[in-house]
Amino acid sequence: MKIAVLGGGIAGMTAAYEISKKGHEVYLIEKLEGLGGLAAGFKEDKWEWPLEKNIHHLFSNDKDIISFAKKTGYEDIIFKTTKTGSYYPITANITHLNRTPLRSNSIGASEGQVIPLDKPKDILLFPYLGLISKLRTAATLAFLKISPFISFLYEKITAEKFILFTMGKRAWNALWRELFRKKFGKYAGIILASFLWARITKRTKKLGYFKGGFNSFINHLECKLLELSVVIRKNTQIHLIEKKGDQYLINNERYDAVIST
Repeated sequence: MKIAVLGGGIAGMTAAYEISKKGHEVYLIEKLEGLGGLAAGFKEDKWEWPLEKNIHHLFSNDKDIISFAKKTGYEDIIFKTTKTGSYYPITANITHLNRTPLRSNSIGASEGQVIPLDKPKDILLFPYLGLISKLRTAATLAFLKISPFISFLYEKITAEKFILFTMGKRAWNALWRELFRKKFGKYAGIILASFLWARITKRTKKLGYFKGGFNSFINHLECKLLELSVVIRKNTQIHLIEKKGDQYLINNERYDAVIST
């Protein structure tokens, strides 16, 4: 079969690899000048490795991409145990955290403290929460870590409302508010609780990185696809897909099947 794979990100490259291994004629179509999608990077002349535009690491439980990388012959994945902490100005106090947003220029200030948040006990030792807030926060995080995805709960309430309801206002102000504001900007208030559940459930102590950057894995995959005779078309915009009998017409070229990623 002649198959078009739309999108040259990791998902599209994976699909192209798998179906070409089954003997199909594969065309990988990407609208940008390079492959990699969200995992693509950029590099300054003085840098040894490129920096990713969006995706920066793997979790140790990302079994699908780790096993796929090994399947293609790529072994250079580095795993490091990480530390997590939260920075506060030396003058921070609970009243301040409850009433006034922390200013962005406080990060990196000469006077401040980094409070570890690596282990469950760190929540219980956290100085900007009262005992009740600590217990509520610990219980909620434990529930998020072990619970299955509850769509009628996590997709019906924002993360902010979920945290306020379960952990309380102090926990929201001291632990979460600035994280959401810095990450999502004006959209922070509409992020669903499903995002929070995914981050807590998925998070692992060890984080993985491709030696040489994600681009090294992307380049490796591109070489493997070319070896499998996959036709890679970059800088190709798709304006219309039409069904013509049992086939699909894309940019005036016929395909037996289309996979859109």
